[in-house]
Amino acid sequence: QLHALQNQWLSYFAMPHNQPIETIKDYYGEKVGMYFLFLGHYASWLLYAGIIGIVVFLCENLNEYYPFLIWATLFMCIFISLWTTFFLTSWRHKQSTATMEWGMTGYEELERERTAFIGKLIHSP
Repeated sequence: QLHALQNQWLSYFAMPHNQPIETIKDYYGEKVGMYFLFLGHYASWLLYAGIIGIVVFLCENLNEYYPFLIWATLFMCIFISLWTTFFLTSWRHKQSTATMEWGMTGYEELERERTAFIGKLIHSP
């Protein structure tokens, strides 16, 4: 089961929103599944902010006109403020949806120990 998960998950060109979250959750548990759900959601949203940031950066470096630099910086500030607000709203929605689907409402901090889990100690490369 772990080998199949690694083949599905560990790909160089996989987009962050295409993670096998259900399989991760089933294998590692809900807390780890929620963690990787957040990382995938955050990385997906960072792609949009990064693209806009690169465009603004290039426009600022290619244009020497001073008022344009002020407006580009102002645009970037407003964009990041709105991006943060929309990201957090989207994450709250995604988190509550996953919480309901995974049956985590009223979830305690302690997870049940999975006696069926068999892992082997390996050296991290």
